[in-house]
Amino acid sequence: MPCHNKAGWIGKSVRRTAEILQRVEQSTILIVENGSSDGSRREIEALPERLGSTEIKRYYLAQAGQGRAFRHAVENIDGEWVVLGSADLPFGTTDLENYLNEIADCIRERVLAASKLHPLSRIHRKLHRRLMTRSHAWLRRWLFRSRVRDTQSTQCYPTELLKRMVPQVRSESFFFRAELLLLCEKRGVEIVEVPVSLTLPESPTTVRIISDSAQYLGELLSLRLRVS
Repeated sequence: MPCHNKAGWIGKSVRRTAEILQRVEQSTILIVENGSSDGSRREIEALPERLGSTEIKRYYLAQAGQGRAFRHAVENIDGEWVVLGSADLPFGTTDLENYLNEIADCIRERVLAASKLHPLSRIHRKLHRRLMTRSHAWLRRWLFRSRVRDTQSTQCYPTELLKRMVPQVRSESFFFRAELLLLCEKRGVEIVEVPVSLTLPESPTTVRIISDSAQYLGELLSLRLRVS
């Protein structure tokens, strides 16, 4: 769970996540605080070592970057499955609950991806954000012939697959999950999209429509040139 300037939010997110994880015998939440300038670190340090059967681990990076935080987490994980989550829980716990249901029936290697564009998803957000999601999906289909409808949401990976794939990812930004998922799709890994519920966020959004879209396009084109 990467955390950048999520004071007042990260503690609640960890506790809500741990509540759902009590469904499994053993679990760990890895929090990677990266370059926060608010009180995020103090809030993380105040969390207990365990919440029920869930262990809480903390890591601190001086430099901001969602991809950098995910990369550091992957270097320190164990277990069979890993969720690349979000500190503000944009889907509440609907993504995690669906992941746990899918994992219980999983008999082969696959990636699970939360999808705002899944037909069964219940999404309530502003028009410009909906258009942003659909335009990104169109770009991926055009550049990569990708069938994945949403690459920017939370994702769930078998640990062995994740450790094999992450060294091939170059992004250190919010594009990290998109690049990782596209590389998996390129290599023929089965990707199963799961429905989620999303409402207007309780925490302030950090998305910058113009600059983030420009960065996304730049990293998408760079990836296209690299894998062509």
